[in-house]
Amino acid sequence: MIAVILAAGLSKRFGGKKLLAQVDGREMVLHVAELVERMDFEQRIFVYSDAEVLKRVKDNCVGAVSYQYLNNDQAEKGLSTSIRLAMENLSVSESDTGIIFFVADQPFVDEATVYRLKEAYEQRKGSIIVPLYGENRGNPVIFSRKWTQNLKNLEGDVGGRSIIRENSGEVWEVSITDDRIGRDIDTKEEYRALFR
Repeated sequence: MIAVILAAGLSKRFGGKKLLAQVDGREMVLHVAELVERMDFEQRIFVYSDAEVLKRVKDNCVGAVSYQYLNNDQAEKGLSTSIRLAMENLSVSESDTGIIFFVADQPFVDEATVYRLKEAYEQRKGSIIVPLYGENRGNPVIFSRKWTQNLKNLEGDVGGRSIIRENSGEVWEVSITDDRIGRDIDTKEEYRALFR
């Protein structure tokens, strides 16, 4: 399986360098980068737009050398540009290789959750594997290679939600009881709420 970390967002709603904000004594981005580094993936892709975020990962992530770093110089055009950039740089060609997309502002995602998603994919439960936190779908999400062109064709500030929504028969949901794992942080209010 291939892991892609989407870390090129401009954090406009947060009003600052969100991925460098501290969560449990570590920058937010490092929680996800270190998780992916610890797990068994055939390829690890890190898509970024901020040089400081890149430097923090390279300087502080033990397995930083295992990543392929892609600079998204079109990040202002939205999330789709990061997904397309990652898809254009896949090195593994096997048709059954899944791609799991992580978002870098989801610091509580853990190995157990990722293993459950990978297991569902390996058991061929669906060509799209989505975690369900309570009643809400979230990240990380696994897509099979059959969706390569659809992912490359995305436009604007959207991820794979439209593909998921339009192909419900291909989707398998994995229920995750701890909805904190699925929490991503978009605003300062959401960030401050972590410490209440």
